Amino acid sequence: VFILFFQGEQLRTRVHKICEGFRATLYQCPETVTERREMTDAIRERIADLESVLQTTQDHRITQLQGIAQDIDTWQQKVKKIKAVFHVMNKFNLDMTQRCFIAECWCPEEDLEEIQQALNRGVEHSGSTVPNIFNEVTTTDNPPTLFKTDKYTRGFQAIVDAYGIPSYQEVNPTPFTIITFPFLFAV
Repeated sequence: VFILFFQGEQLRTRVHKICEGFRATLYQCPETVTERREMTDAIRERIADLESVLQTTQDHRITQLQGIAQDIDTWQQKVKKIKAVFHVMNKFNLDMTQRCFIAECWCPEEDLEEIQQALNRGVEHSGSTVPNIFNEVTTTDNPPTLFKTDKYTRGFQAIVDAYGIPSYQEVNPTPFTIITFPFLFAV
């Protein structure tokens, strides 16, 4: 911000052209003291109004953000669940003729009844009119290895899996690792 004082109309036009060239904003200064005081009072009033608006906006923003901060954990959990659902559904195949998803997976035979019940509960909760179709497919492929673990054997199973996962129907070396691992690395 700068102020220029000049006399004469020629200087006024030159200063005006220079300011337009630099795209400066021009403010006229009133001639009399009373007009300058009125202009100063009007500017002060306008500044006070703008400060009031800014403070109100700041207060509103703070209340909005505090409300959001209370709900952010719930929103993050919902987003994670939705992303997990879409991640799993992207693995399904889409059957365009019957407009349904087809999923194939390996599961233990003793869990088949529980899986069927879970699928039925899902159909009931979603309110779908299309029932689920659960088929057992026979294959010549070797199924993946499944070792059921509890909270005590889970850590040792992870150590064994780091070296390699046994093939289907091979003996699980984890029980032996539970016994020998502490002795080998305690020495």
